[in-house]
Amino acid sequence: MRLISVVMGVDTTNNRTSDTVKLLNYGFNSYKLSTIFEKDKVVDEVRVEKGKKESVRIILMEDATELLGVNDKAKNYTINVKLDKLIAPLKRGDKVGEAEVLDNEGNLVTNIGITVSEDIKKANLWDYFKRNLDVSLMGKKIFTK
Repeated sequence: MRLISVVMGVDTTNNRTSDTVKLLNYGFNSYKLSTIFEKDKVVDEVRVEKGKKESVRIILMEDATELLGVNDKAKNYTINVKLDKLIAPLKRGDKVGEAEVLDNEGNLVTNIGITVSEDIKKANLWDYFKRNLDVSLMGKKIFTK
């Protein structure tokens, strides 16, 4: 948490310094930064088109935080994932969408970028052949999400 103090209209440097210290102490003693969800938290698993793997987990690119009063308790939060269709190849660290963090009243707390949990290479002809063979012979369930 970073605080910035701006004091104007004070007659001396000592008074300005004193007022700044009072403001910063008030801010640090009255507020805290609460981590809602940590970086790399898995928020969903989605289908990947044209990939060697049929699905991949989606993770947060950074911590989701909220500024709370020192005596405030953390609320219940939900994540609303917004992403486009994923088409291979994909690399971990590349932004593929956003996660909206909502509090228990439905208010937007923050937006966090999301990425894939691992690199996904593009499928080749052999991968498609094996996948279709599994579906036709073994009745393998196709990933539908």
